[in-house]
Amino acid sequence: MPRPKTDQEIQVGWGDLQWKFMNWFNTNTAAIDRCYWPGADWDAFDQLVAKDFPQKEHQEAFRVWSDEWLDRHTQRMTYKMEAKEFIAQVMATNFTNNQAVSQLLKTIALYNMPWVPIGTNQFEGVKSYYAFKPSVDFLKPERVEHGPDVVGKYMLTMKAKPKTSAASGTTSGLTPASPSSNVFNPSTGSTSVGESAYPRARSSTTSNASPAKENPEKAPDKDEYFVFAQIGTLHVYGADYIPAVPGNMKRINQGPWWSNGFAVVVELNNKGGHGAVYIVYNHAPLKTKETFPEYAGPSEGDETAFEGAAAYHEPGKVHPSVKTKFKVARIADSIVRLGNLQNNFQFNVPTSNYYTQFSTTKIVTDKNGKRSILHAKDPPKPPSNAGSPTPKPPLNTGSPAQRRPPNTGSPTRRQPPPTESPTRRGFGW
Repeated sequence: MPRPKTDQEIQVGWGDLQWKFMNWFNTNTAAIDRCYWPGADWDAFDQLVAKDFPQKEHQEAFRVWSDEWLDRHTQRMTYKMEAKEFIAQVMATNFTNNQAVSQLLKTIALYNMPWVPIGTNQFEGVKSYYAFKPSVDFLKPERVEHGPDVVGKYMLTMKAKPKTSAASGTTSGLTPASPSSNVFNPSTGSTSVGESAYPRARSSTTSNASPAKENPEKAPDKDEYFVFAQIGTLHVYGADYIPAVPGNMKRINQGPWWSNGFAVVVELNNKGGHGAVYIVYNHAPLKTKETFPEYAGPSEGDETAFEGAAAYHEPGKVHPSVKTKFKVARIADSIVRLGNLQNNFQFNVPTSNYYTQFSTTKIVTDKNGKRSILHAKDPPKPPSNAGSPTPKPPLNTGSPAQRRPPNTGSPTRRQPPPTESPTRRGFGW
């Protein structure tokens, strides 16, 4: 079954008659409602259509139009979306574009959403599968700003404060974490499976310089912001691990799958693009339902408990059998890495920052009409060699040209462009 058309795709094929049907339907809602009141004729609606569109061909055209337009939501709810299709739509969404975001929110609210596989993880020796169910409002903002530029709770901000010795629990014998290492640079400020969650003490014989003197030009610690869009709720496979081969997929799909209190989010830059994928623990679920007038998107019911969670689940743990608790972890450098249970991934837990409450954020517009997300970082810069001119061959110094081997018929190996590595890139997450 092909994916149902969007409203815009349906309307592209309309002519003047179809737009006339649309205007008639919108201006006659009261009369249409009366057609279905008790005591009305069984064909009252057909009589109303025939009254305003007496030509038979127009009545038939109206039936074709109504089947497609008035039943479009039912068609979408019965359509089963594939995981790769959902990933592709998120990848194509710029979160400063109202129309693109609205279409994504409608898709999640109206379509039959798939389980999106994340992959296989062996955190603290507990090997299991992880996946997420698309959702946009699992995390609730604890701090709500007001104003016309405020966006809904599908997009939130957390302030990432650099840890001090008191905040991180380190002692004076441990080297303090570098101010430059944070959640936005996992390679320098995160710990993976099997790594220590605390910085190791340096040997006193390697250097007599104190950490403060290593880089006197380094800026002091400052708050940074982690701006993200919610895309789902994390679930972990609750049965004993079995290989994800075709013969076992039915058992794996049947579960049990446990929710563990984490949301799956994508980090956003200030231009609305997205980058790495994280999981964020829902440390403060709301007990009461709150509505925000600034949020104009579709809404889902508030979850006050973790539906389908294990009875012995502990807050902050991705699996009941692990010991470590955390609040934020990076699981992929891009959402395109997700979608296959056989992918191996790690929970890269930042150790140099701690995180404050969830807050709503704003999309601001400058004097040139450009929109940007408040507090989000700049997009990554393109590689320095991108677009660089092809290097010139060395000058001829008079030496004879090297003789080329005869063509044996084998094709010449394609040389990668400057922005392409000849080595196949593995999954580095």
